[in-house]
Amino acid sequence: GVSTSKTPSPSGRVGVGLSYLGFDWEFDIIVGNPPYFSLSTQGESYTKYYQEHYEVFEKTSDIYCLFYEKALQVLKPNGRLGYITSNQWLQTNYGKILRNYLISKANPKLLVNFGGVKIFKDATVDSAILVLKNETCDFKMRACKIPNDFKIATENLKIYVETHELLLTDLHADRWIIADDKTLLQKEKIRNAGSYLKDWNVNIFRGLLTGLNEAFIIDEITKDKLILEDSRSAEILVPLLRGRDVHEYYTEFANLYLILAKNGTDIENYPAIFKHLSSFGEAIKNRSDQGENWWNLRACAYYDSFAEEKLIYPETTVRRSEFYLDKKGMYIDKTCFMITGSDLVFLQGILTSRLMEWYLESELRALGKNSIQYSKQYMENVPLPKRESIDAVLYAKIVEITEKLQELEKGLKDVVRFKELKTELDEAVFKLYGLSGGDF
Repeated sequence: GVSTSKTPSPSGRVGVGLSYLGFDWEFDIIVGNPPYFSLSTQGESYTKYYQEHYEVFEKTSDIYCLFYEKALQVLKPNGRLGYITSNQWLQTNYGKILRNYLISKANPKLLVNFGGVKIFKDATVDSAILVLKNETCDFKMRACKIPNDFKIATENLKIYVETHELLLTDLHADRWIIADDKTLLQKEKIRNAGSYLKDWNVNIFRGLLTGLNEAFIIDEITKDKLILEDSRSAEILVPLLRGRDVHEYYTEFANLYLILAKNGTDIENYPAIFKHLSSFGEAIKNRSDQGENWWNLRACAYYDSFAEEKLIYPETTVRRSEFYLDKKGMYIDKTCFMITGSDLVFLQGILTSRLMEWYLESELRALGKNSIQYSKQYMENVPLPKRESIDAVLYAKIVEITEKLQELEKGLKDVVRFKELKTELDEAVFKLYGLSGGDF
């Protein structure tokens, strides 16, 4: 519930969290740790209310965004607001609405991004502190990124921030990235390449959701058993890759298969598979992700794309640049994405280069200490030169090197040659973007 505590201060009142809700007060200082949960989980009546009363509302945003707006509404002129929240608003699309609101209504003074440093024992989100002053924005925000190995219990946070902070002035940017001027200029040059991945002749699709993996994803022993019982079972059993199976230039097939019971599949033609699926009882019949019948996978408009040549990559990984060009018609589960269309070998070369790995490290969503998330909303905005402006010789060189790299399967066949080719690829990609490897 809402706290009714009222704590006076010498110059007025101090609000703790949102304890001021329901009171016609203004505060000199507001500090808090608002709750975190997606507004998409709220009912229709809540959604309508939020939409009517909050400028920062966005269906996919988090409740703490509304707390920022409410706090600024009751903060006195020149008052201070300090919140510790999830740090996802620094990079997400919904966060851009909040960031623009904050610089239009207040003056961000200090940002501390804890990244993968665990602040709260039971919280699974990464945290950040933002301090604002209720005055016109001067676009001079002190900011500090805390390293993942920082010992929050024993090291002095105040001293670390004071000795490592940077001054951020480009607060209109799509993301608030804590970096020095040289780094920001390099990233800006890449960002101004001329186009984005979404402008090329490609599509980005997510892997398939089954609603019950233990029923629809089977091992090789189960696959062989189903085919032995009824040879027609092989017609709707397809090889499957998960995110953990996909690496840079190679895959580790775990001998898993998907029961591809799409809408329109006449399950009576596959008695062995029907028997297998039926064994999961109410769990399979009551799952949320299903098609026309309980034995069907949910509808998917791009089933045919799985048979095409495609770039596969894991959505979340502790490693980096894990893009594999699949020519075997492999299917992927929800922990993977795929890129279909034209110029896939060239794009694989760009996406596995040292330059793009460096660029994406701070553009993608960080999860915990080591993982990053290659979500579609970030990947479709990977900066690329316009296709027609790329020098034909340089394009052909990048393609040739990339094809050789995939043939070597991440150096499993020839480690020395793999490293040599990676160096050649990096040099070609630096040249493509008008940069030098010595700058990185």
